[in-house]
Amino acid sequence: MSKPALSPWIRLRWRLPEAGLFGHAVEGHWLWEPDTPAVRAAFQAAVEAGNRAHGAGTHWVEQEEIGNAPAPW
Repeated sequence: MSKPALSPWIRLRWRLPEAGLFGHAVEGHWLWEPDTPAVRAAFQAAVEAGNRAHGAGTHWVEQEEIGNAPAPW
């Protein structure tokens, strides 16, 4: 049995220091999406907007090599 082909998937991540309850950092992410030019452009625009609004390095794109079918969760 062969292994499924791996393809890049990306998601938008963010960490906002001192934004949550009691001044704790808030971390979050968008769901994994296939790394297509349209998705990457949308995420990059969100990174740029988020970093302008909340500070450099608060938003970024994370990439993983995942089999062609997304995880069921």
